[in-house]
Amino acid sequence: MSGIVNQQQSVIRERATAGPGAQRAGAVIAPPGRTGGVEVLREPVVARLVGLSQSTLRRLVRAGEFPGPRRLSRRAVGWLLADVEEWLLRCPVVRPEVSGSHPNESR
Repeated sequence: MSGIVNQQQSVIRERATAGPGAQRAGAVIAPPGRTGGVEVLREPVVARLVGLSQSTLRRLVRAGEFPGPRRLSRRAVGWLLADVEEWLLRCPVVRPEVSGSHPNESR
């Protein structure tokens, strides 16, 4: 099981740091090992990682449906990668209906 978790964490890190401007967006502020393995992600990276817009992310935080960010400085906040991963793992798995329709299609 540990191997699967490590593989998933590797994929999440790749997604978080991939793409144009990822470093500028503050993909990973604290590299593993420097602060006991704690990684901090900035808002654009969190939104991209979970597949939501930044405005939807903010709305979910306000509603208490997504973990809140941590204060990094007077004007900067960030999310712990572990909090984001935990939220993702709690999301329900979408199971297609017997009819074979796509889960995002409306009837």
